[in-house]
Amino acid sequence: MKCLHTYAAAAAIVRRFSTIIGIALGALTVVACGDREGPTQLPEPRPVMALEFGEQPTSAIAGLALWNQLTVHARDTLGNVVSQFTGMITLTIGTNPGGGALSGPMTATAHQGAASFQNLRIDRAGHGYTLVASASGLSSGTSAAFDVGPPVGPTTNLITFSSTRPSDGGLGSLRSWISLVDVDGHGLASLPVSGLATSWSPDARKIAFYWHGDGSSWEIHVANADGSGVTRLTNDPADQLFHPAWSPDGTRIAFSGSRAGTNGVYVMNADGTGINMLTTATAVAFPAWSPDGSKIAFGDGRDGNEEIYVINADGSGITRLTNDPAFDRDPAWSPDGGRIAFASGRGGVLLDIYVMNADGSGVTRLNTGLAAYAPAWSPDGTRIAFHGASDYAPDQVFVMNADGSGVTLLTPPVIYGDGCQGSGSCVQWVNSHPAWRP
Repeated sequence: MKCLHTYAAAAAIVRRFSTIIGIALGALTVVACGDREGPTQLPEPRPVMALEFGEQPTSAIAGLALWNQLTVHARDTLGNVVSQFTGMITLTIGTNPGGGALSGPMTATAHQGAASFQNLRIDRAGHGYTLVASASGLSSGTSAAFDVGPPVGPTTNLITFSSTRPSDGGLGSLRSWISLVDVDGHGLASLPVSGLATSWSPDARKIAFYWHGDGSSWEIHVANADGSGVTRLTNDPADQLFHPAWSPDGTRIAFSGSRAGTNGVYVMNADGTGINMLTTATAVAFPAWSPDGSKIAFGDGRDGNEEIYVINADGSGITRLTNDPAFDRDPAWSPDGGRIAFASGRGGVLLDIYVMNADGSGVTRLNTGLAAYAPAWSPDGTRIAFHGASDYAPDQVFVMNADGSGVTLLTPPVIYGDGCQGSGSCVQWVNSHPAWRP
């Protein structure tokens, strides 16, 4: 009797058969016959036949780097990744509805059967672009179709956010990249700079953020709006500084954290000089300027529970705005100065977005239906972006109307690995701390 052995994964199997046995274990199928004992002779690796996109391109913004890192796999006739393949893979535009040109590192060497591509750009808008991956002697692979939105202009409703993802395109060390999303067109892009919790300068030319750079201390940095010209404003190995907030007149930056061993809310000039502590703080305070620049709201646990406080910009006149057994945090002032949005665990929920009057009265829950925090008002005050989490979209950026209606997901969930639904390794991208461009 003939015996058929089919393997979708390389493995040595020790077995003893007295009758015909068929075993199906996930991707591994074995059909054997006869009475024998010992390791089965494995077939030779199958040749690479075709290329296939793993991580697909998302909707993009013309002229800016594609948001996510693309991956292309070399597969055999059974659809398995051929880890021995180390050839060169090149990307080109396939379907080209906008007549665009692809730029950036378009050729990469495969490692263990896969090649990664990042910082690719397409210069013209269009609906239904595709990319084609090719390598010598292999069948090419075509990506899923994606849109490229128009270039960023002065009227584009743009949000920056922090996207924490594997730095090597797989399950390796994590890194947070400053990213952009066109709120109305949903195009995504990545800036060439790492950072967390961005804050725009009033003229929209610069962004402030915190990052640990090459050292272990978290420091405040600024960069141009395109990610160039990164400058570290604070520089002390003992510092742990977070959540910068640009003043409405552009001359100062508030931040919180530990400096010289003291936790507090600080203010400095926009060039990093003249650092001054306004008040001590027991928690990461998330400072937020009032639109007229006269006050700063922040969260703190000085009275035994994390609440929202307001302090004058000169450090005088601290006032507590909230008083609830649940913790309140992440204040954000509305553009007209009349309201403050914040995150709270009151009402028995993990977190949700609430809005109150600037004097602390009229607290209203917006009922996002998500675990939500880090609210950010749109420049016209009609919408609020926030960091939300749900079963279908863990740790993503959402936007809603200022009354809590119309909750919309802005960033697509991206998952690396196969262990999110069981055993194995899994990394889910965390997209957080949105900030509207003025």
